[in-house]
Amino acid sequence: MRNFLKTLGIIALVAIMTFAFVFTACGGGDDDEDSDNDPIDNPNNPNNPNNPNNPNNPNGNVNEGSLTINGLPNIGTQAVYVFSSGTNISTYDEILDAWSTGNYIAVGASLSSGNKFFIYGWNGSTQIDTYFSGSGNLPVLLLNSAGSITNATVPMYCWTTVHFQNGSGSVAYSAFEPVLNDSLILASFMSEMLTKPVNTKETPYDVSLAGVNIKSLAIGDDPLGMIYSSLNNRYVNLDLSGCVGTSIGMVTLQFASDNRYDKDKITSVILPNTVTRLEGGNFIGCTNLKSITLPNSLTYLGMYPFAGCSSLQSIELPNTLQIIEGQAFQYCDLLTIDIPASVTRIGAYAFTGNYNLETAIVRPTTPPEWAYFIFSTDKLTAIYVPDGSVEAYKADENWGEYASLIKPLSEKP
Repeated sequence: MRNFLKTLGIIALVAIMTFAFVFTACGGGDDDEDSDNDPIDNPNNPNNPNNPNNPNNPNGNVNEGSLTINGLPNIGTQAVYVFSSGTNISTYDEILDAWSTGNYIAVGASLSSGNKFFIYGWNGSTQIDTYFSGSGNLPVLLLNSAGSITNATVPMYCWTTVHFQNGSGSVAYSAFEPVLNDSLILASFMSEMLTKPVNTKETPYDVSLAGVNIKSLAIGDDPLGMIYSSLNNRYVNLDLSGCVGTSIGMVTLQFASDNRYDKDKITSVILPNTVTRLEGGNFIGCTNLKSITLPNSLTYLGMYPFAGCSSLQSIELPNTLQIIEGQAFQYCDLLTIDIPASVTRIGAYAFTGNYNLETAIVRPTTPPEWAYFIFSTDKLTAIYVPDGSVEAYKADENWGEYASLIKPLSEKP
């Protein structure tokens, strides 16, 4: 509760700070006696961006101190912060940290309803009188006074990386990624689960999280612990397709086997289409998981991400997948497996313990590297490989262990 109240306090502080900046940058709140010195208010001031005598005039030959956002919706009052290279601003907490440490090096506001922002240099606490003139790939935060911190449709904060050359940059609005207050969204999710009647695995609830950064779902060393601890003993079909982030981190075995979490209450999962890596252990022990939708962006499956999912009878691996680490699907109940042509390596015991596995299709023309046995052969009748690669698989030092089962793909019924 203390952390929750602290978050609300920070929200209010940031809202006030943001409004004050936008109001000032747009020319509000100035005394008449200071207006001659204000480059925004006084069109004759040589630093005014619209003064043709200003050498940094974004509308003239030198285009320093400007950012053009193509396709920017004309909603609310908007401003931008430019941060030092390498600053992380992909989550709400990271934005607050970056603000508090003064990592922003330039700020600016649109002078009209257009999509061009005029940017002044900033040293973290004080405005610099000249236009920003930096170069490089820099994180940019876009603020919208009419936006929401819990809804990604019109977000208050969104970010992207922009390439600046001598202070000039251009980017499409579609490149910006919304940043929401994940704590408030997760609190709402937890409240929702508390209100739902107890159910059974035959009648799971359809629940979803949208706009949340995957980083915010972690508890301790379990990257999805926030979800597991919020289910309140309710069975769910979990849709995470609206979340953002590229990687779901590694779980320690201690957390993976922790029975305080309702892992057995998840019956299906849809992962975000932005995820490229599942580092491992993420759904280990989800014994009632029957369906998992992997994104077409996925390239890496780490150690035992689905080990022990004893109700999982089928899985569709995306054509982008390159590496399947050891024990990835150990002790599931797969009946068949289709390994895409993109796979180059399969770890030890990746599919062992699937005692009902009858067929395997291995599509790479070059036999993937592997460390040790990868299939249980109790009921396995055939391993189908590309017709032109049959002999290569049989002659391979490792795949040759299954030589009697290897058959051309054209013979598959």
